[in-house]
Amino acid sequence: MLPTMPARMMSPTFVGRRLERARLESALARAADGEPSVVLVGGDAGIGKSRLLTEFLASQRDAVVLSGGCLDLGEAALPYAPVVEAFRGLTGELGEDRVRALLTGPRRELARLLPRTEVDPTPHAGDPASQSRLFEAVLSALETLGQRSPVIVAIEDLHWADRSTLDLVVFLARNLGRGRVLVVATYRADEVHRRHSLSPVLAELSRQPSVERLDLAPFERDELVEQLEAILGRAPDPDLVDVIAERSEGNAFYAEELLAATERSGGPLPSTLRDILASRLAPLPESAKEVLRIAAAAARTVDHRLLEEVAQLPAAELRDGLREAVAHQVLVPTEDGRSYRFRHALLQEAVHGELLPGERSDLHAGFAEALTRDPSLAAGGADAVHAELAYHWYAAHELDRAFAASLVAAETAMGQYASAEARHHYELALELWDRVSEDARAAAHPRWEVLRRAAHAALVGGDSRRALAHQRAAIAAARDVVPPEISAGLLAKLSQLLWIAGEGEEAMTLSEASLAAMPDTPSRDRAFALAWRGRLLMLSGRYEEALAPSREGVDVARAVGASLEESQALNSLGTSLANDHDLEAGVALLRESLEIARRVGGVEDVLRAYINLGHVLAAAGARGAGSVPIADSRRWDEAIAVSEEGLRWAEDTGIVGPMVDFLRLNLVDDLHFLGRWDEADRQIELVRFRPDAGAAGAHVALSVGRVRIAQGRFEEARACLSGHGVLGEGSVDLHFLIPIAEAEAALALWEGRPEHARRVADRAMEHADRLEWMDLLVPLAAWAEADIAIDARAQGDTAGVEEAEQRMDHLQEVLQAALAETDPDAMWSERLRGVLHQVEAERMRLAGQAQPEAWQRAVAWLDEYGHAGVAEYARWRLAEALLARGDRDEAAGVLGEAHRRAAELGAGAVRERLEALARRARVDLAGVDAAGDAALGLTPREREVLELVAEGLTNRAIGERLFIAEKTVSVHVSNILPKLGVSNRGEAAAVAHRLGLDAG
Repeated sequence: MLPTMPARMMSPTFVGRRLERARLESALARAADGEPSVVLVGGDAGIGKSRLLTEFLASQRDAVVLSGGCLDLGEAALPYAPVVEAFRGLTGELGEDRVRALLTGPRRELARLLPRTEVDPTPHAGDPASQSRLFEAVLSALETLGQRSPVIVAIEDLHWADRSTLDLVVFLARNLGRGRVLVVATYRADEVHRRHSLSPVLAELSRQPSVERLDLAPFERDELVEQLEAILGRAPDPDLVDVIAERSEGNAFYAEELLAATERSGGPLPSTLRDILASRLAPLPESAKEVLRIAAAAARTVDHRLLEEVAQLPAAELRDGLREAVAHQVLVPTEDGRSYRFRHALLQEAVHGELLPGERSDLHAGFAEALTRDPSLAAGGADAVHAELAYHWYAAHELDRAFAASLVAAETAMGQYASAEARHHYELALELWDRVSEDARAAAHPRWEVLRRAAHAALVGGDSRRALAHQRAAIAAARDVVPPEISAGLLAKLSQLLWIAGEGEEAMTLSEASLAAMPDTPSRDRAFALAWRGRLLMLSGRYEEALAPSREGVDVARAVGASLEESQALNSLGTSLANDHDLEAGVALLRESLEIARRVGGVEDVLRAYINLGHVLAAAGARGAGSVPIADSRRWDEAIAVSEEGLRWAEDTGIVGPMVDFLRLNLVDDLHFLGRWDEADRQIELVRFRPDAGAAGAHVALSVGRVRIAQGRFEEARACLSGHGVLGEGSVDLHFLIPIAEAEAALALWEGRPEHARRVADRAMEHADRLEWMDLLVPLAAWAEADIAIDARAQGDTAGVEEAEQRMDHLQEVLQAALAETDPDAMWSERLRGVLHQVEAERMRLAGQAQPEAWQRAVAWLDEYGHAGVAEYARWRLAEALLARGDRDEAAGVLGEAHRRAAELGAGAVRERLEALARRARVDLAGVDAAGDAALGLTPREREVLELVAEGLTNRAIGERLFIAEKTVSVHVSNILPKLGVSNRGEAAAVAHRLGLDAG
C-alpha cells in the first residue's frame, strides 16, 4: 500500500511576505488615488511569486482584477496571450453589455484581441502606427474602467511573454498618467540571463519613475517553520526543519515537495530537484500519470475539452486520472472551471522532461490534430490557433505542416498588431524553407515575397536593421525570377528602409537606381518608386529637384489607379512647391493629397498630409508669403487650424502613435513661435513620446526643449536635449539637425557656454547648404563670437579676440553672398537682411562699441519677423548699448518695455538678464507704466503702431519711425481695428487716449 498522504501539500495560511504584501497594498492605494504604478515581482522558480500574487488579488474586493499568464511556447508565443486572457475574464465580471460599451471609439481596437465580442475593429492593420493604436486602446480601456473602481492588471510569468506583450507593459509604464491602475507582473529572476528578451525590458522599466521592483528573498528559518507547521498541522521536528532548510535553501515550493517526499517514504530525502519531483510523481496511479503526460505537452494550462480530444481515453479513465492528479495537488482546476493547470511550472517541466522523444512527438501531433479539428479549443481562441499549430507541428517534427501554419500565423499576428510575432513566424518559415517538401513551398508565397513580408513586419515593429537584412535578401531571392518592375520596386523599398535607418546617402543612390531599372510602362511599382524619389529629395531640402519625379509619380499613379501612391506623390509635390516659393499651388496639392488619403484609408498618409500642410503654412507665416509679412497672422491661424483638425481626425478615428505626436508637435512649434507658451505646455502634456524614445524622441526633444529654453527652465531643457545634440553626419535630413543645433546652441549661450555654442554651430552649419537654415544658426553663431571675444579681451587674450573677429567677418560675408544670390524682391531677401542686422549689431558688441542704432534696426526687424521673445534679447542688448553711451533715461524705457513684454510671454531666460541689468544700472522696473496691458490683446508691435496712430501719423510716417514697410503698417492697422471694436483710425486713437497709450 502507498503510505498515507497528508491532506495538503500547500500551507493553508499565507506565510511571511508581510513587507512585500504591504508594498503591493501601498501601490494599490496610490493607484486608487490616481497615481498608477507597475510592480515587478521577481524571484527564483518556486520562491512564492504566484502565491503572493494570488493572496493579494484574493483580498481585493473593491478592485477590478484582470489577470492572465504568459505561455511557454518559445518564440512562437501567442501574441498578447496574458492580455487576451485578462480581458476575456472581464466579460464574466462585467457582463457582455458593459464590455461592448467599453469597446467604442478608439477602444474598438481591442476587438482584435476579443473577436467574440462581435465588435469590428478599425480597419488599419499593418501600418507602423497600428500597434500604438492597440496600446492606446488598452490604456484607454483601463483608464475608463478605473473611473469606477481601481484596476489591477496581473501578468504571470513575464519571462515567457511574447515581444508584443513586453512592449505593451513598457508602454503602460510610460503612459498610465493619472489612471487608477496597478500593473503587477511576476517573472523568474533565475531565468533572465543577459541575452534573454526580458533583460533589456527590465532595464528600461527600471528607469521609469512609476515602476517598482519587488524581489522575493528565500524564507528565513522561522518562516519555514511556520510553513511546515501549517501543512502538517503540528510543530515540525527540529531535525526535519534543519534538513529541509538546508536542502530547500528557503525556497517555498522545494520545501513543500521535500516535506511531501519525507511523508511518503520516511527515508532519506532526495538530493536534487529532479529527484524531489520524481518522488512526488512516483506514487501516482498510472491513469493520473498518463493524464499528466498529455497535459504537460500542452504547456502549463490545458482546456478540459482539448484534453479529452487528445487523450482519446474512456471518459471514466480520464476522469479518474484527473481526480488523482488534482487530489495529489499536481493539477489545479482554473477558476472558470473549464481548464486545468499544473500547480507549479516546475512540475509541468518535470513531467514534460520525462517524455520519451517519440512519445513527445506523438503528443504534440495529437494536440495539433485536435486543434485543427476544432480551432476554438486554442488558448487564444480560433483566431490564434495557427500560432499553436506551428508550435505543436514543429515539436512533432511535421515540418511541412509547421511551415504552412507559421505563414498563416504571421498574417494573423499582423492583423493583431503583433509585428514581432509575425516576424518570428516568417523567419521560422524561412528557416524551414529548405527542409520542407517542394509541394509545401509551391503552396506558399515565393521566397522573395516571404522575405519582403518579414522585412515589413520588422519595419512595423521598429527593427529597421532586421528589416534591411530581410529586404536585401528578398532582392537577392527575386533576382532573375520576377519582372523588372517588381525587382526595381524592391530596390525602391530598400531605399526607404535605408533612409529610416539613417543611411541617407545610400538611400538616395538606390532610389535613383530603382527608377533607372524600372520599365517606363506605368505600374503601381513605378508610381511608388517615383513618389518615394520625390519624397526623399523633398526631405533632403532639394525641393526643385523633387518636383519632376513627384509630378511623374502623380501621373503614373493616376494612370494605373494607385490612389495611395497618388496621395504620396501629391504630398511631396505640394510640400516642394510650397517651399520653392509657390505656396498657394503647394497648399492646394497638399489638400488634394489629404482628401485622397482620407478616402482610401491611408492612415500614415493622412497624418503626413496634415503634418506637411501645417508645416508649410507655418513656414509661410514665419518668413512671410510674397509681400505679406508675419504681422498678418492668417497663415499662422491656418497652420494651427490644420494641426487641430488633424488631431481631431486622429482622435475621432482612433488613431494614435508617433505620427500623431509629430502632428501635435507641429502645433507646439507654432504656439512656441507665437509666444503662446502656456498653450504649448498643454499640448506637450498630451505627447506620448518621451525625449529618450530613440530617433523619434529627437522631435520631442526639439519642440519641448525650445519652449523650456524660452521660459528659462534650463535644467528641463538640458534633460530634453540630452542624448540628442546635433545629429550624426550620416544623415542628409536637415529637418532635425539644424533646429536641434539651434536649440543646443541657444541653451549653451543662455548658460554662459559660448565655446560650446560655437562648436555646435560649426558642426551643424557644415550641412546648411540652403538659405532656409541661415536665420536659425547665424544669429546664434554671432552671439557666441561676441561673447567669446568679450571674455578673451577681459583675459588679455589677443589671439582669441582676433579669431572671433575673423569668424564674425566670415558670417557677414556668408550672409552678403547669400543676399547677392537671392531675388531682392523675394521674402527670403528680407529675412536675410534681418539676420544681417543682428550680425552687424553683434559685431559692434564684439568690438566693444556702443552702437544703439544697430540694435534698434535688429529690434525693429525682430518685432516684425522674429520668434516671440527673440526681440526682447535684442532689447536687452539695446539697453546695454544705451547705458554704455550714457543714455540712461532711454535705456530705462527700453528695459521697462522689454521686461513687461518678457513677463507677458513668460520668457524667463531674457527676463532674468533684464532684471540683472536693471539692478546694475539702478533702474526701477517696478515703476514701469503698465497701462498698455489693458489694450485688448494687442501684440507688442500693434501697441507701438497704435501709439503712433494716436499721434496722428500716417502709415508711411509710422513705417519710417519703426523701420518697417508702409504696407506692413497697413496690415497692423487692419488687425488693430477689430481688436479694439472700432471702425476707423480716429476711433482707434480715442481708445488709445482712454487707455493711456498715446505717446503724449
